Amino acid sequence: MAETNPHATGKGNSDGEIVFGKVMDNDEITACFLNNRQDKLSDHYIAMYETGPEHLEGGTVIHSSGGTYIRAGTGIESRDDIGDNIPAVIIEADTNDLILAAPNGKIRIIAQGIELVAEGYDNTTGNIILSANEKIIMSGESILGKAPGDISFTCEGTMNLIGKSTLNMYSALKDNTDSSQSIINTIAQALRGSLTLTDFAKTLGKKLFFQN
Repeated sequence: MAETNPHATGKGNSDGEIVFGKVMDNDEITACFLNNRQDKLSDHYIAMYETGPEHLEGGTVIHSSGGTYIRAGTGIESRDDIGDNIPAVIIEADTNDLILAAPNGKIRIIAQGIELVAEGYDNTTGNIILSANEKIIMSGESILGKAPGDISFTCEGTMNLIGKSTLNMYSALKDNTDSSQSIINTIAQALRGSLTLTDFAKTLGKKLFFQN
């Protein structure tokens, strides 16, 4: 792009500077560039880009060698009903993705209430995905789940359902099978002639209607 900008102007001292029309190291021009000159790595700045590819042109880059802290809402009255609270901080990505990344740390969300809402536009979107290479741990006074469609839990090892006081399972139709006493094995035995027609009917009836 541009190696120099003859219209660039700025003002500063040994502590910091503000430059209008600065040409950056990537040869793109910033409309406004605020820089901390005391940062030995020259890595503490706010750059408002004037030129560049679509992710830079009209974009703002904030970089600090130390931490970046945002605190807002100290002058906004807190409501008794959390649902009526006025937002103190809003981060909105009008198009494309919003990414929060901490490859060498944790991401913590702390609040009186946390809502994760996915509103998709077709049957391939509107998903909330939790993925971990170790454990996903949930803990609460109550854990509730509801789905108008199917619910599936699958594991390669042992699945334990433990109700220390009571375990209730309700269904219009219940099918309990295992590797040694499955309905498929019963049908296979009948086809091989291992079961008579009467025994087959009795065994299949027990499996379908009388399993606890």
